[in-house]
Amino acid sequence: MLAYLKQWISVWDYLALDVKDKHITFYSEGKNYWPYLKDIIISVLNITNIDIYYITSDKKDPGLQYKNKRLKHIVIDEGVLRNWLFQNINTKILIMTMPDLDNYEIKKSKKTKYYIYTHHALNSFSSALRKGAIDNFDIIFCPGPHHVEEIKMLERFYNLPEKIIVQTGYSKIDILIQKYKKYKQDIKINNRKELILIAPTWGKNGIIEIGKGIEIVDSLISQGYRVILRPHPETFKHSYDEINKIQSRFIDNENFNFEKDVSRDDTLFESTALVTDWSGIAWEYALALKKPILFYDTPARINNPDFHKLPMDSFENKMRNKCGQIWNGRDNIRDIIRDIRSKNLDVTNFVYNIGKSSQVAAQYIKGLANE
Repeated sequence: MLAYLKQWISVWDYLALDVKDKHITFYSEGKNYWPYLKDIIISVLNITNIDIYYITSDKKDPGLQYKNKRLKHIVIDEGVLRNWLFQNINTKILIMTMPDLDNYEIKKSKKTKYYIYTHHALNSFSSALRKGAIDNFDIIFCPGPHHVEEIKMLERFYNLPEKIIVQTGYSKIDILIQKYKKYKQDIKINNRKELILIAPTWGKNGIIEIGKGIEIVDSLISQGYRVILRPHPETFKHSYDEINKIQSRFIDNENFNFEKDVSRDDTLFESTALVTDWSGIAWEYALALKKPILFYDTPARINNPDFHKLPMDSFENKMRNKCGQIWNGRDNIRDIIRDIRSKNLDVTNFVYNIGKSSQVAAQYIKGLANE
């Protein structure tokens, strides 16, 4: 009760500040979104003398541990307090990875001038997000050309007002490229079995949700691989029984590990290949690490009921054959992986500003703050 009271007090203190004292505010739903905001925040701190407010709905958010005298932290809940804060928030610029602004509980405030949406995946806006998910933002930070095309297409199709589009790039790709380069320099040769990472999406058609987790893990182990299963955080919330079945089946198998922390990059670096369905991790894995992907063929994860009416295909669908192959969960994968390795994609064809996306975003935010 005392902790919740402190949250309300911190919100009141924040709202009491004049807008000129809090030009820039970031909102994070929780710890899994910090990696997509971190480098932008650091870049803004480096090129401005403006205070930044970082509001999160997760007391375990690693962003709370990042120390800078101009970075102020506020922890709130995901319910009543958050909804009330958003209705009354008074900042010049609010940057967030959470879509569906003004469509459900999270409402826009008349006291905030600019709402910026920054993406946390390379998946299509038109398929991966719900209908109208980004319609109420003023500015969209776009990772790649396909996002720009989609926004313009959606504006034409639904006769929407034009948004400000900023071709920023995608900081997660930048981070992975840099860290993987260092990993390869430092790696020591070991004689352990090759590792396959299974990282599915969530929802009714996800690998775990449809009950295929055990079959896939069993197939890979029988082929002589070590396996790490990394479920999507939402799967823990909605399909914990299926996760327990998999853990119970392989709990004593030395070639199986279960990973709950989706922010760990060393697993990506160590693995030989990725098994997934429609998860956005596929494009990061293929474009930043140049590694093979096996797509278990489940129905596409479409969150927009109008998607099939739209005059363009999704990025996910177009990319599948460019960076991987469909796998039935049973066939031996060694030859498949060998074939996929030849599909070496040029990341600059798909993502803007490689190596400097956060700086581009920060420069734009700085200009907006100083208007």
